[in-house]
Amino acid sequence: VFIGLRRTSTNSSWRLLLISIMAFIYVAYTLTSSPRLTLGSSFAFHHGDSQLLRRLCSGRSRHFFHVAKECSPLVKFGGVGQILGDIVAQQVASSKDTCVTVILPRYGFLIDSRPVGDYSYRRGSRIVRGQIYYQSERGVEFILVGAPSTHPKLWQSKNIKDVYTCPPGMKPRERDLLFSFLASKLIAHQSASTLLSRGT
Repeated sequence: VFIGLRRTSTNSSWRLLLISIMAFIYVAYTLTSSPRLTLGSSFAFHHGDSQLLRRLCSGRSRHFFHVAKECSPLVKFGGVGQILGDIVAQQVASSKDTCVTVILPRYGFLIDSRPVGDYSYRRGSRIVRGQIYYQSERGVEFILVGAPSTHPKLWQSKNIKDVYTCPPGMKPRERDLLFSFLASKLIAHQSASTLLSRGT
């Protein structure tokens, strides 16, 4: 998901546009086409003591969001991760007044990330909970989604080659739907926080 694209004539910008459109279509399709997982609407995000995410990117004039399974330099696996890493690096370098945020799963090998809050939502009669982590690398702000309490082994492998594996009892479609749901809620939260910080 990408917000704030400005059309230019460079090849990298057109590549960025194509990837952004494909990501949007994938997230929209995943969120609307799977009847096997019903997620509640009572999503809540709770800030940690640092209030870091509330202040993240405050005062910046532009804010770019990306949602992915991989992105260098944090997750250097596969071509998509390298391409997205190049794109966000270019965005950071293009303007000092731009905030670039990438939302990723919090994999077990991302040991330098730190918890900054937690989330919860209702699924049927159950309250599902999980943690949110943060890490900054080369001017890019990474928000990392921790495993939900219903699937505590999700994304826990310390082997980078396991980024696309699922824990027992979970199908890839359910995993993707869950991550898309959580990422979309975090984007909405961060967008609201940015607007509030501007007083608009």
